[in-house]
Amino acid sequence: MNTGRTTPRDSEARRGIDEALVHVARGWFPVNGAVLSLVQDRVRDGSYSNRYDLLLADLKKDLGLFTYCLRQVGSVIDGPVQHRSPAEVLMSLELEKFEALLSQTKQVVGVHTVDPTQKTQLMRLRQTLMSAATAETLASHSKLDAHQAFLLATVRQLGMNLVAWNYPRIYTKALLSSGKGEGNLETLLLRTLGYSPLELGARSALDWCEHPDTRAVLGQDGGMNGIAVSKQAEKFSQFCEIGEVMAQIHDPEYFPAALASWPKVAAQLEQQLGPEWQALIQAQAEQYSAGYGVLVPGGFKCEINPEGARRDAISHLSLRMFENNQFAQKCPPGIADIFKQLYRSVTPGRPSPLAIKEFAEQVVPALGFERGCIYLIDQRKLQAVPMLRIGAVSIDRFRALNCSNMGGAVHPVVEALSYQTPIIQENAFINGEQVAHVTGVFGNKEKVGVLYLEMSTELKDGDRAHSLLFFKALREALNACLSMGSETS
Repeated sequence: MNTGRTTPRDSEARRGIDEALVHVARGWFPVNGAVLSLVQDRVRDGSYSNRYDLLLADLKKDLGLFTYCLRQVGSVIDGPVQHRSPAEVLMSLELEKFEALLSQTKQVVGVHTVDPTQKTQLMRLRQTLMSAATAETLASHSKLDAHQAFLLATVRQLGMNLVAWNYPRIYTKALLSSGKGEGNLETLLLRTLGYSPLELGARSALDWCEHPDTRAVLGQDGGMNGIAVSKQAEKFSQFCEIGEVMAQIHDPEYFPAALASWPKVAAQLEQQLGPEWQALIQAQAEQYSAGYGVLVPGGFKCEINPEGARRDAISHLSLRMFENNQFAQKCPPGIADIFKQLYRSVTPGRPSPLAIKEFAEQVVPALGFERGCIYLIDQRKLQAVPMLRIGAVSIDRFRALNCSNMGGAVHPVVEALSYQTPIIQENAFINGEQVAHVTGVFGNKEKVGVLYLEMSTELKDGDRAHSLLFFKALREALNACLSMGSETS
């Protein structure tokens, strides 16, 4: 329940964003002096008279200039503009007012510059362009205001750009953590800064804006304040979100969740834009990225190739997952190759059904385990529930086990819950049979389930250390297949 009270933590967060707004306003992010001069010349010689489409097309060639102009609109408009979108306000400014607005931009020209060494910042610029070009293209084909779509997509990314250029160490640290699957970038930065990049961007560029739909798409109003969100605002939000996934799929090593989101987004793009959607978005992106290409020759490419990026990323991430499995690394070469092949089927960020099937039907038997079962823990019922049987076993061989019953003979699956390291037994009686098994919990920070595997005679008679090594390598791989992180022991 919201009591309306302001806590000390809330007050501290407000002070933090107020201070940040002042700081980023001084630095902003790079403004291309050549584009600024071009726009100023065309304002003076009247090229934009009745040609506001040309004016906006020129502004979009430089994101720093475009967003700073939006910021300064509030200083030159007269009267309320609640019923007009920011794009409409921008396109209705008299050229004299626009010239006054441009004169203020010199305050941030040269504070930050673009060069090829700024890989992290350049990636953020490229992602913003991709996102904006995608949203604009979708809006155009839906008969909605394409300029407003570009503006909204750009402002939604503005806070990220401002943090990347004005707090580069914080941004880079959060980006690396995002790549490790420790959370999405927005949440990680919120946790560090005390305010969200989305709010920072919206307040930096459009604090003057009272347009309800715009504020809703930028997360400033809507459901939180009980204000109904229009169908048009919902559409713009959807276009922006599609554009953001489109951008992130080109850098999945930092945004692994995009790999899981991409198939749905790709289907939406084809449904709304047709089979040529990639070429349509590419044309828009090239139009707006050319200026950055001049500043960073050979270092700024805005190529729309999501499937290629996805394939490269999965190949890269599968190798990284294999390298992170310290136990698979220690296996003999032939066994290690089996794990490498398995990781190629794993989609980071979500459970991978095909990889789980390959794990159970091919990988486990190849390592000398004849039968087994993957149990998941039902915390509500306090039971270990068999979820996937491995090998040629009857359906009733493995059953749900009561985890709270610790009296008498304890099933190794239940016993394993008391240990971090696997249990190995060579002459155990289970279900009326004498078996040799290795059993251990899996999961990351908590025990999610238990992997129970019975050894073949050859594996049982071999080196016990090999059996444990293979089991630990399998457990790590299972964590990856289920998107549960990794174990260490």
